[in-house]
Amino acid sequence: LVMINVGLGLERTKSLCEHIREKEGKRHTGIIFLALSQDIAESAPVEFLEIGADDVIRAGCSEREILARTNAVLRLKAMTDELRSANHKLHELSFRDELTGLDNMRAFNAKYARVIKKCQKGQAGLGVIMIDIDHFKQVNDTTNHLMGSHVLGEIGSLIRKSGVFSSADCAARFGG
Repeated sequence: LVMINVGLGLERTKSLCEHIREKEGKRHTGIIFLALSQDIAESAPVEFLEIGADDVIRAGCSEREILARTNAVLRLKAMTDELRSANHKLHELSFRDELTGLDNMRAFNAKYARVIKKCQKGQAGLGVIMIDIDHFKQVNDTTNHLMGSHVLGEIGSLIRKSGVFSSADCAARFGG
């Protein structure tokens, strides 16, 4: 939570607010503009809100109102952080195979398309390794699908922890 004294002037205040919004990344910073004197322009609160403030507290507010407004901004911050976290998790889930923990086919196709473009421009090379688990159907047929899921998870874990793949590589579960 940041409280900014509007006595800094509109341009400095705007610059500070933009800087905070630029740097906050995946978290939300609650910003409250605080007018310590009565002599701010009538349009100032609207301008402060338009440049990114979450609230504007005018001089003369009671302590109770300041506390209530601050708590409201903190609730907004908590909800925004929770929403961003949920969106991040959804993004991860949409590109990750839940059994193996590897990228899924969607992620593979997106990364593959980018690498192919780089290869066409002569900026990268490409190597592909595909692993087929021989007789995997027998694992599901003779034990059960839960055991098969466990086997896939362990294979994914071995691949992820192998140290063979860098962050630029794409280790993915391509098949079903």
